[in-house]
Amino acid sequence: MTVKESKHIKTAKLLILIGSSIFLFFGSGFLLFSMFIPIDMTIGRSSVSATIWEVAEYPVHLGFWIGVIAAMLLFGLIGLVLRKRAEKKPTTVQMVILIILGIPTIMVAGAGLLFIIAGVQIYLAKRVQELEAEKTGLVH
Repeated sequence: MTVKESKHIKTAKLLILIGSSIFLFFGSGFLLFSMFIPIDMTIGRSSVSATIWEVAEYPVHLGFWIGVIAAMLLFGLIGLVLRKRAEKKPTTVQMVILIILGIPTIMVAGAGLLFIIAGVQIYLAKRVQELEAEKTGLVH
């Protein structure tokens, strides 16, 4: 059963697509650049310039860098999955997930802000759907 696509769903889908693309672009870019271009980091009192492969000697720094890259890629993929699911049926859970992903990532080129706004749009679409169902007498 597909929901009649409201302006809220269309807006949410667009914002999620843009936000997910930003996350995937930056995550992939960081991964590719760190493989070939040395990154500067301070270890103890000395400054080190190394590619991600050379940083393997320092597990804390490698873990942080891989964690940032993995989180960005994961947030992008979660956004794409939520976008597809919101087309079929907007839910409060989708809204909460988008807002939770958006809050700590607001600083990533605005992608977090886009996720927060998309979460609100999904909530509005859900409410409109519920109100239309009540109006027609199809309350679940």
